[in-house]
Amino acid sequence: MVFDESILIRTAASEVFKTISNVRNYKKFVSIFQDGASAVKGPLELGSEFSYTLFFLGRKYNATSVVVEIQQDSLLAYETTSSPVPSKVRYEMERVNDHVTRVRLHYEVFPGSFFQLEESFLRPRMAREVTSTLRGLKELVESKVVKA
Repeated sequence: MVFDESILIRTAASEVFKTISNVRNYKKFVSIFQDGASAVKGPLELGSEFSYTLFFLGRKYNATSVVVEIQQDSLLAYETTSSPVPSKVRYEMERVNDHVTRVRLHYEVFPGSFFQLEESFLRPRMAREVTSTLRGLKELVESKVVKA
C-alpha cells in the first residue's frame, strides 16, 4: 500500500529537517511511535540505523530501519531492515518561500500476513496515521518545541 500526502508548515525547511533528522523527536509527532532511537547519536545520516517500538491496531512491534537517502534540508528516506511490517518512508521538504515549507510524506508499507486484515480495513487506518504524522510534525515545528 502506498500513501502520499503533503502539508504546508510555517517555517524554513532547515527547521523541518532538523526535526525529522533526529529520531528522538519522532515520539512527539508520530502517534504510533512508542520508544526508540537506540544506536543513534545525534542527527541521522546516510547509513544510520535505528531501532524503535511501534503500537498500531492494538499490537506492539519492534523495528529497525536504515537511512537510504538524505539531503540536507530537503530529503530524508529510510527503510525497515527488521520488522514484521516492511516499509519505506520518505520525507521531502520543498521551500515555498523563506517562511513556508511544503512537506511531502511518501509511505509505502507491505503488511503481508502480519495484520491478516483486508486492505479495505487497513488502508483507512494507515491513511489516518500518515495524516496524523504530518499534522503532528506541523504542530511540533511551528510551536518551536524541538530539541535538535
